Amino acid sequence: MVKLTMIARVTDGLPLAEGLDDGRDLTDAEMYKQQVKALFKNLSKGHNEASRMSVETGPYVFHYIIEGRVCYLTMCDRSYHCSGNFLC
Repeated sequence: MVKLTMIARVTDGLPLAEGLDDGRDLTDAEMYKQQVKALFKNLSKGHNEASRMSVETGPYVFHYIIEGRVCYLTMCDRSYHCSGNFLC
């Protein structure tokens, strides 16, 4: 299940949009948002070797794709499998 979605500019890491599932079952939502913001900051410094990547973090996985200087990121349960959808 998708838990968090964020969109940011790659050039400066500025978050443009954020969506959080209802948040009731995500106890450390702020911690994960901070991890995403740190990832965006690293991407803005040119640390984006791949335009698509998955990063494991605890019981979740961040999946991101970069297109046109915009990073689209989603955080899902590690057990969530997508079949050819947006980021997988």
